[in-house]
This record gives sequence, structure tokens and C-alpha cells, in this order.
Amino acid sequence: MSDDKSELAKQAQELGKSKASDHIANIVKATLNVVPFVGGSIASLIDDYIPESRQKRIEEFSKNLADEMERLGDSLDANYVKTDEFAYLFTRVYQDVTRDYQQEKLVAYRNILVNALRVEVDASIQERYLYLVEQLTPLHLRVLSAFVSDHRNEAQMAKEPNRMSNSLSQTLKWLLPDLAESQIESCIFDLDQMGITAGVKNTLKTMMTEHGARQLEGRLTGFGRSFLNFISQA
Repeated sequence: MSDDKSELAKQAQELGKSKASDHIANIVKATLNVVPFVGGSIASLIDDYIPESRQKRIEEFSKNLADEMERLGDSLDANYVKTDEFAYLFTRVYQDVTRDYQQEKLVAYRNILVNALRVEVDASIQERYLYLVEQLTPLHLRVLSAFVSDHRNEAQMAKEPNRMSNSLSQTLKWLLPDLAESQIESCIFDLDQMGITAGVKNTLKTMMTEHGARQLEGRLTGFGRSFLNFISQA
């Protein structure tokens, strides 16, 4: 009986929190509604757009996750799904999905879950990778994608004329033509600080051979390469 009472008390406490949260939300919406011009529209976002957009995002994320898992099939470890480590990672990822709308981050979150079932990586390292994705912006992830030697990057660089010498800064500008140089430099500084790239900020403008300036993947640290592989599609 005491256990039943304890459970009822717990449920009552949670209900009380929910009612308190709803009460606060109603006060905020009522306050916004009296603000001229924009208040009513912002209040309606709380009721309509935000819950709906989150729901759609979770549904789309789940579908993409299922499609990717189906594609990889037997290469995934079905037993690992049943572990506490994966349950924790799964919960953290879905919490992040409710907050982040940027496509670059959603793709990284999906790949983290898939690769956790595909590659044997210590749970603490998986958490570290997830933490980094949470901290990085979509701009960071775009700059980081330039360090992957894939067909897209190779095709882009093939369009550029060969020179006797070049710099890492020029290579990154070729691959990321819509980003300002200052944006690239700021992201590279952060990636260096996080131990993902190896002192690239100090050598961005250094002139070197054309071949050397295009070898971006070699500028990743060992940790950075493992991180990038884990958040990339298998």
C-alpha cells in the first residue's frame, strides 16, 4: 500500500508541475496579447506553430532514421539497442531534435544514432561526440564538411585552375563560396580549440604547394577524423 501511495504522490507532483507550467504559459500569452502589433502573433506561435513544427520535425526525423536503418539492415547491432547506453543516447538525441531545427544538425543527430549501432565506440566517446554537435552551429558543420575528401569537394576543386602555390584559405573559399572569409576563419578557430582540426587557423594564409593546400583531410586531428566519421552518413 505504501508503494501505491508513493506512486500516487509522484503522479500528483508531476500533475502539479504540469498545471503550474500551463498557468505560467497562459500568463505569458495573456501578456503578449496586449502588446501592440506583434504581441498577438507571437502568442499564437506558442499555441500553434511551435508545437506543430516540433511534431513535424520529430516525425520527419524518425522517418529518416528508419529509412537509414533499413538501408543498412544487418550491419546494425540489434542487441545494442537494448542497452542502457543506447537508451540514454537515444533520449538525448530526441531531446535535441525538439530544440534544433537546422538540417545540418538533424542529419548529424541521425547519423550518431545509426553509427552507434554500426560501429563499436565507447559510450563516453559517443556522448562526447553528441556534446560537440550540440555545441557546434550549422556554420561550423558546413566548414567541417569541407575537410572530407568526397566527390562533391573533388569536383568543386577540379574546376579551379592549378597554380604553383596556394593557401588553405583559398581552398576553403573555393569549397564554400557563399561564406565570408571572416566566417570561415572564426569557425576554424573554434574547431582548432575543440581539438577537431590541428592548428589550421595559424596556417590559413600560409602559401604552400597547390597539392598541399588541397589536402584538407590531413588537417584533422585523429579525434577530429573519428568525430567526423561518426556524424557522417555510413
